[in-house]
Amino acid sequence: MSTSSHSLSPLSRPSGPFFVLAEKGNAVGQPVDVYLHLDAVEDILHALPRASRAESGGLLAGHASEDERGRFVLVRRALPAQRARGERISLTFTPEAWEDLWATQERECPDCDIVGWYHTHPGLGVFLSEPDLFIQRHFFSQASHLALVLDPDDFRWGVFYWQDGSLRAATGLYLYSERARSYPQLEQTLREIAPEWIILHDSD
Repeated sequence: MSTSSHSLSPLSRPSGPFFVLAEKGNAVGQPVDVYLHLDAVEDILHALPRASRAESGGLLAGHASEDERGRFVLVRRALPAQRARGERISLTFTPEAWEDLWATQERECPDCDIVGWYHTHPGLGVFLSEPDLFIQRHFFSQASHLALVLDPDDFRWGVFYWQDGSLRAATGLYLYSERARSYPQLEQTLREIAPEWIILHDSD
């Protein structure tokens, strides 16, 4: 992949001419805009366990800010928790997993903040279970913290954010990347996915 000479300020939203965006779902009108970099999508997909029904996950790294248009979160990278303990319907972040995650963040994206976490629900759909809610409330309780859930069986994604002390399901998000970057296989995959499949719409 080629590397762009243009960088994104932590306080800036991605915009042209140096960045390209694609809206998935209906992101307009949410109290927080979520921007998911294709690098983060690639991180998540590459770390999916092969031939395993166990859950997997990790941290989301990026920046959170606010401007005249409101709150927004940039998810720049996803950091897989290689030593987390994944089971069929649960994921446990062990002390060893946390140590590895902090070391990975310092090595790969030291200028980023932790803006949430992600995990998979193979074949179970997109939602936050009671154990998921416990993790969110105790480890990712800041207003800017997100929870991203992926069911890899049908490629459904869901993003949950804090609003007035409660977790809400986003109805859409923005995918973005540097215009000079090339992700041929990933871009083709994303083009083939119907917009409603990449984000789970929640009626409440």
